[in-house]
Amino acid sequence: MMTNAYPPATANWSKAQQLTHKQLIANFNARILVVTMSIRKEFPELSKYIEEMPITVPINQHPAITLKNLKDYYGSLSAMLTNYRDEHTDN
Repeated sequence: MMTNAYPPATANWSKAQQLTHKQLIANFNARILVVTMSIRKEFPELSKYIEEMPITVPINQHPAITLKNLKDYYGSLSAMLTNYRDEHTDN
């Protein structure tokens, strides 16, 4: 089943607003990828916690991926990496 490319809240937005929204989503996806790659490279022992993070376990069978979800996930990943790095590296 194909889903709408835009969440319902953006359906009536102008093309410029939709493009900006897509760019923000792409930006957060890129940030998430960078943090995830850093975790896997620097601290592979943390990788198991990525799948266990509450934000990665959807409640719905087909959850919507929203900008807020991406921001929250990025924030959680970044905090986990920063905290672990601070606790396990010599300064």
